[in-house]
Amino acid sequence: MAAPDPQPQPSWRFAGTFRPYQQRILERFGDLKQDHRIHIVAAPGSGKTILGLELICRLGQPALILAPTITIRDQWIDRFTAHFQHNGTSNPREWCSTSLHNPAFLTVITYQALYSAYTQALDEETGEDFADLDILEAVRDIGTVCLDEAHHLRSQWHRALTAFMNQLGRRKAVLNTIALTATPPYDSTPSEWQRYEQLCGPIDEEIFAPELVAAGNLCPHQDYVYVTKPSREEEQEIAELRRRGNEVLMDLQRQGILAQLAEDLGQLTDEQLQIALDDEENFYALKILLAAAGHPIAPHIQAILSEKRPELSGELGLQFVIDHPDFFRASPTVASSLRANNLLNKGKISVTGEKKVNRILTHSAGKVRAVSDIAEEEVSAMSENLRMVILADYVQRDYLSSVGSDDALVHVGVIPIFEALRRRVGGTTKIAAISGSVIVIPRSALDEVKRFAAHLDGEVTAAKDLNDEYVEVRFSGGTRVSVPAITRAFQEGLFTILVGTAALLGEGWDSPCANALIIASSVRAFMLTNQMRGRVIRVDPTVPDKTANIWHIATCEPSQGSGRGMWLDQVAQSGAQALNVGTGESLDVLGSHDVRSLQKRFEAFVAPRADAPVIENGFDRCFTEPPLRAYRSIDAANEQMLARAFRRDLMRNQWLEALDMGNVPDGQPYEMQFHIDVEKPASAGVVPYLDVILGYIFILAVMFGLAVGRALPHLPVGGQWLAFGVLALLGGAAALLRTRKVQQLTDTTKRLKAEATALARTLSALGLIETRNLMAIVDEGAIGANVRLSGGTFAERKLFADAMTQLSGEVRNARYLIAPAHQVRIRGIFCAQSVPDVLGTRRENVDEFLRQLQRVGLPMRAVYTRSQEGREFLLQARKLSGTNIAARLASQTRRYEKQSPLEFPIV
Repeated sequence: MAAPDPQPQPSWRFAGTFRPYQQRILERFGDLKQDHRIHIVAAPGSGKTILGLELICRLGQPALILAPTITIRDQWIDRFTAHFQHNGTSNPREWCSTSLHNPAFLTVITYQALYSAYTQALDEETGEDFADLDILEAVRDIGTVCLDEAHHLRSQWHRALTAFMNQLGRRKAVLNTIALTATPPYDSTPSEWQRYEQLCGPIDEEIFAPELVAAGNLCPHQDYVYVTKPSREEEQEIAELRRRGNEVLMDLQRQGILAQLAEDLGQLTDEQLQIALDDEENFYALKILLAAAGHPIAPHIQAILSEKRPELSGELGLQFVIDHPDFFRASPTVASSLRANNLLNKGKISVTGEKKVNRILTHSAGKVRAVSDIAEEEVSAMSENLRMVILADYVQRDYLSSVGSDDALVHVGVIPIFEALRRRVGGTTKIAAISGSVIVIPRSALDEVKRFAAHLDGEVTAAKDLNDEYVEVRFSGGTRVSVPAITRAFQEGLFTILVGTAALLGEGWDSPCANALIIASSVRAFMLTNQMRGRVIRVDPTVPDKTANIWHIATCEPSQGSGRGMWLDQVAQSGAQALNVGTGESLDVLGSHDVRSLQKRFEAFVAPRADAPVIENGFDRCFTEPPLRAYRSIDAANEQMLARAFRRDLMRNQWLEALDMGNVPDGQPYEMQFHIDVEKPASAGVVPYLDVILGYIFILAVMFGLAVGRALPHLPVGGQWLAFGVLALLGGAAALLRTRKVQQLTDTTKRLKAEATALARTLSALGLIETRNLMAIVDEGAIGANVRLSGGTFAERKLFADAMTQLSGEVRNARYLIAPAHQVRIRGIFCAQSVPDVLGTRRENVDEFLRQLQRVGLPMRAVYTRSQEGREFLLQARKLSGTNIAARLASQTRRYEKQSPLEFPIV
């Protein structure tokens, strides 16, 4: 039985003034709390902790706050005690606890501590023993749970957290949850995102970085991409990893197995094709692999997915063969051959050693050279004003013996990067390195660092010479003393470049003076590097005109001549652009795992485009041309990046122009918009004009017939002409009416405008959008159309964007499809669309959507795809995807811009 609601505690209030963007969210508190789940995305520097504490205080019930680290745990208590006041005279610290054994109004613990308590184990981080703790009894009075950065958790922590929340929710009549994050997992898979939303709820509001730049709480900043090439040794290692897989393919070719696979592929039944399309990526990979090997594929199979270009590797196609033994006679033979060569493990293929290849690329020695290239340019541009931070995954302590030598630096790590910089820019700037186990500083900074340590009740206990200029030091008090002492030296300019591990500097470290960041760490450190990025872009009170450059490094992947073999090379080049670097070799740039990881990471980053004063997210915004496609070489692309980074004044002006700062004559507020870009089908453009031409012919016939009839009324033939004219008039009118109906479907812009209007009205009628005075905007572009919803809340715009993307995108496996009410094919062109998931869960919602489509002149019918007839129609829709004018490639871009004037509200 659910416990009664806990009684609200005496009120606490914030002893300061909220920033405008904090106030904007707090004004919606009444709406946000209705479903007892509040999910806020707040950019670094926005005062996320203060906002969370205020929400907790307004809810007025004891809260359990879960933080990712001890440092961040302590920050919650520090913010509460420093900035919140009680109506009485209570000491705020007495209302806080960091132990589940002694809960208080605010109980703040780490996710690791929760896991230890839930499993009744010892928390190795704090030494607290939970062997005898009943966690649900301990938190019986808790009314609010606040989740701080509840993503990128260890899998066992996430499972324990989910189970705890479910059990606690069943015990409480009402349980409020507040989820706060500066780094939403935009880089996650759809299933990972679904789990995240199940835990935290859908995002209600977001505080955007541009808002903070406009308010002066963040400095203007920009992201830059630097692409490196693998070394010859790394290429050889990758080639060897792939050699065995290539030999297997050659053997399958010699045995005629690949030819047999192509034959079997052409004989798949409709039912099998439906199953195959559910495994779309692997299915397509096999089709491309066989075509590259010279085996013709049945035309009806060739037509399926003809315009798709997923990221491919040869092993995906063979994985399809292994996963579908009912489709292919040779599936057992393929599996045996792979297993004999140790290329099949637990049903998963590793023909090309992709995991090992990705590891090589992620930690390529080329990244050390890239860091040196970037640092040299930044030192030249900023001189003694530079404060650069460089993040790496590992220390590589063994390289300490290489300091001052000419030894090769073949690993990425704190010490190899430090030594590479010492060799490259050591004559003009000072460098330091810090990790939990190794600290290196310039000898010239030693005395001051000793003084800083003494002020922290610590001391430098050892100083070992590495060469004439640098020493390795140790501190008493561990990182409690070493981190702030080194940070103070960095701020004072005793060295201008600081190399450290993402684990150490990403965890609560702060230094507003930092104005450049190089991320040489892997995507696994996504959350930590995002936090570090957030700290580098904070304003520095001592430098009013501060700007920040953030550098992301990725290694491209060797393609031709690397041992993949003929077929695997062709497969790779079918799925991604191969870039000629002028040395006779080819590098697979956009197909590289490292670059793809960057592309996902950039979904979370918003800044001005390189080629226009427009603020948006995405990888492409960093380039003045399509990324790494139009450049003749990687070197040219990198040189252009360095040249742009040198012009920090230009970057500042881009921010000012994009935000229209000090010049907003129409007074329209800014908002984060979700732009849905929909590709225009090449085959659709000519269709309407056929009917238009026919209509004009009929009209001319009318005019001619009427003229003859009036001129020759005494002739019997005149009556015939007049009759013909009347018929032509009727026929011409019918043709024009038909033209309008056809155009409504075949004209991408007109159809999207009608669909967007109908969708917004449907969401409003169902109560999913509550804001009034909204407007769907559709702009026509060179290769398609752009759709967005102006007005409403962040959550409403996001809901509309997700639904519109599904409606306009390729048909997958929706519960319902819609098609024209009277015919599916128009002039030989197919027309079918997915009903968005948010509507497809209930038939009543689908019917409301049909009613709204009828209102805007698009009479449609719905097909339930879980019936036999519906499954056949779904298969037809997917088989004819290449001619489906209504379901095209659709993508989303987040763009920060002024709200469009609501001239013609649709809701």
